[in-house]
Amino acid sequence: MRIFIAIVFLIVVSLIDLAFTPYFSLLHVKPYAIILFLYFFTLKSPPLSALIVAGFTGFLYDIFSPDWFGLHMIAFSTFVYVEIALRDRVFWERMGSLIVLFAGAFFVRLVVDVPFYAGFLKSFISVFTSVLPGAVINLLAGLVVKIIIDSTQRNAL
Repeated sequence: MRIFIAIVFLIVVSLIDLAFTPYFSLLHVKPYAIILFLYFFTLKSPPLSALIVAGFTGFLYDIFSPDWFGLHMIAFSTFVYVEIALRDRVFWERMGSLIVLFAGAFFVRLVVDVPFYAGFLKSFISVFTSVLPGAVINLLAGLVVKIIIDSTQRNAL
């Protein structure tokens, strides 16, 4: 039942991400809300459920994306797999754990965005104009979400 609720939630987040985040772009860089969802879902769910949700999310994005088919599925699944592998090595309660979110957002954007730029120079420049600012935007959004989650958990105790 938990995975069904997660899949329904990720479909809603994916549709919001695909439909509305272009309107929230900052310097022509849009945030990926789905990366935040996958990051926090992976922290609170069993590894197999997280990988299934990441693969399904990537498939959903590949269907609605005109880019190369399969890139989102590979990028999202790899991001979640690395996060699962780091579960025992990172103190997820601390703010420093958001470095994993930054690295994952950077990786996903690098895999998904850069191959579509023609030529080495444009690809290299896109790392600084699209990939890095996008990862910073995801890091800042993750920081806000983490602060909200921590404050609600503190108030619940």
